[in-house]
Amino acid sequence: MIHLIGVHHSIQHNGGDLRHMPGLAALREQFRYYLISTVKTCGVSILAEELNEDVLAIFNATESSARFVAGELGISHLFCEP
Repeated sequence: MIHLIGVHHSIQHNGGDLRHMPGLAALREQFRYYLISTVKTCGVSILAEELNEDVLAIFNATESSARFVAGELGISHLFCEP
């Protein structure tokens, strides 16, 4: 089964300027919690996301939320592009 979760791209990583979007840090934290909960509840075995290393570099991000969660939970992660 495939589950699709949509978010604003700025929530997907830990980069960028937090001053441009008030509450962004809290939204990122909530998104990570939501991913953890969903992975556990639905038995997810891989997290894939529309993102890549180049985008992380553009925003000076060191990590994507999905990759972080996948690592914490010991499941696979994959960057995908449409």
